[in-house]
Amino acid sequence: MFKRRPQELKDDLLLDTLDHEISEYFDPEIRGLYLKEMHRFSHRHLLPIVRLLSLSSIAIIKFIKIILPFEFSHHRLMDRLLLAFIRRCMSPSAAQLIITHYLKESQLIHFISTNLSLMLPPDQTPKSIAELDHGSVFIYDRNMYALIRAVTSPLPQVPHPPIATNFNMPVIDTESERRRLFCLDIETASYLMLIAFCLLSTRREYDIAINSLNLDGPLMRYLSHIMANAEFLSLTPPRAQFQTYLKSRGDIIHDLLLHNFSLEYAHTKIKQALMHREAFTSIGPAKEP
Repeated sequence: MFKRRPQELKDDLLLDTLDHEISEYFDPEIRGLYLKEMHRFSHRHLLPIVRLLSLSSIAIIKFIKIILPFEFSHHRLMDRLLLAFIRRCMSPSAAQLIITHYLKESQLIHFISTNLSLMLPPDQTPKSIAELDHGSVFIYDRNMYALIRAVTSPLPQVPHPPIATNFNMPVIDTESERRRLFCLDIETASYLMLIAFCLLSTRREYDIAINSLNLDGPLMRYLSHIMANAEFLSLTPPRAQFQTYLKSRGDIIHDLLLHNFSLEYAHTKIKQALMHREAFTSIGPAKEP
């Protein structure tokens, strides 16, 4: 009555197709890392269960925090738990994707602030897992808010060609030689880390962090203005432009990955443009002959 499932039905057609698709949206190395994560056992089999567990746990935690007469947080404990989890339970490629995202977001913010002549805090440039300590999650989110608060309306005139800033990536230490208990993919691991983040931060801190995902619209508008290229606006569809005025709801990790992909695409496009040196000026004094 029961028949063995044919082998061709076991194969993931989507992953096989993506392996052969040539995309210009991502840096080839980053694209390879994401595909590697999608092929992991945890992504193929554990992700649906972990997603349900995470979203249910967060709903319960948020409800309990609403009815409690006090609030609590423990940033140091959260840092220790997240770093230990990344080192022991997350794959090295997933750790590299997280660090790379922080670096590229900082580079985009620096590029915008330089061309719009804004005064912002120094860039945060982690190059290892250890440098994700000391509340790095809050720092990067607040940098995005600081950028938008510093921009005036209407947008100021920008130099043409735009001022080129550093878009090169340093060598990232993911501690790949460290023995890991598990090698969870980035999506599955992110759902689990979100539980600790929600539990050990205040409601306001949590809202500030997750609502920063709604700020891609202004960011892409600034990049479109600086680069004189409306293609950046396509990364945030017209409907998504209004999400800036709404609080994030639903699947936060899904929104986070879309945010990552948008910034990765924007970073790749600008880096490609900066490679045409005749169209851009280098930042800093010119060399004397």
